[in-house]
Amino acid sequence: MIRTDGTFNVLDAAEGGKIDLWMLTEDAFDRSRFSRRIREHALGFDFHVSSPENTFLAKLRWPLLAGESAKTYLDALRVYEVQKGVLDQLYLEDWANKLGVADLWELLQREAEPI
Repeated sequence: MIRTDGTFNVLDAAEGGKIDLWMLTEDAFDRSRFSRRIREHALGFDFHVSSPENTFLAKLRWPLLAGESAKTYLDALRVYEVQKGVLDQLYLEDWANKLGVADLWELLQREAEPI
């Protein structure tokens, strides 16, 4: 049983991989993320992951929740650069405003060099 309402990681010590796990809360953004989850299949397992938009927004929001983090901003920038062509821009803009990260969203758009 998992007894947290935050986030935690699963680490692969041999390969150095990391998976971020976010627990579902009653927060409106969490509920929206959950409703937009994507089903994936890998290594013989079916599982759900956040949409690219929600991964991006969570990384922009994290510094507000846990303190400043340049790494999460760079992670968000890379997600945006790779996924820009398929991202729901209106959803991003709406939630960036609701989450209080509109300034980071605007800065990121100016700095991005989409692939």
